[in-house]
Amino acid sequence: QMPGGTTTQYAVSVAVGAPPTNDLCANAAPLAGLSVAGNTLTATNDGTSTCDAAGDDVWYTFTAGALAGTLNLNT
Repeated sequence: QMPGGTTTQYAVSVAVGAPPTNDLCANAAPLAGLSVAGNTLTATNDGTSTCDAAGDDVWYTFTAGALAGTLNLNT
């Protein structure tokens, strides 16, 4: 109740985005190019990770080409 005895009604709507497309291991996104950006903000746990069974995860795949090189990953 507001001061002075008045009552105000209101509605609150919250929308959270859908999980990323690579949220499931089965939908792992290929790493391509020089840099990939993303986050786990709306990610879920699909239960396939052995390193963090309770954490939210996203999945990527990588296939090394014929040329030698270095792959650096930062998380």
